[in-house]
Amino acid sequence: MDNYLAKPIQSHELFAALYGAAGSPKATVTRRTPTAAFDSGVALNRTGHDPEPLAELIEIFLADRPRRMAEIQEAIALSDAQDLERSAHKLKGAAAVFDARSVVELAEQLEILGRQGDISAAEEVLSHLDRQIEELIRALQESLAVER
Repeated sequence: MDNYLAKPIQSHELFAALYGAAGSPKATVTRRTPTAAFDSGVALNRTGHDPEPLAELIEIFLADRPRRMAEIQEAIALSDAQDLERSAHKLKGAAAVFDARSVVELAEQLEILGRQGDISAAEEVLSHLDRQIEELIRALQESLAVER
């Protein structure tokens, strides 16, 4: 997809861009009881109660997550505070779509550490973030029902 959406993103523009992307399988999101990691009801509200765009956003998040986490890990390993801030900000924004509060809070902690230029506590925060990301992934995968 080559479309560009400027912030703040309008839901009708997002849906048009997502529906315009070809070749992805049709998927839906099953509304489930909220978990600590993810509340599908809140996320569905963000997509106008339309499960198809939310399913596409989940698939995008799941596909991008390894790269996002690798960027954060690399920034910490290289003690690159600026890259840590930028990478954590991207992950925070992606997780916020799903109202994944614990992941958002931990990514924000990393973002702040990067902004302050003191990443001494970043390894510990990353350890907590890894656990929360795994919980979020499980919750997102459970809510995603792919129709092939």
